Amino acid sequence: MPPLEVVVGAWQIDWAALVLIVASGMLYGLGVRT
Repeated sequence: MPPLEVVVGAWQIDWAALVLIVASGMLYGLGVRT
């Protein structure tokens, strides 16, 4: 098992990336619809 700090850090990075992907996808979808 890797250290807890490494797991938490990687999870925070993945979470931020997921939020950015979802937000950009929503903005792209709104732009296509209009």
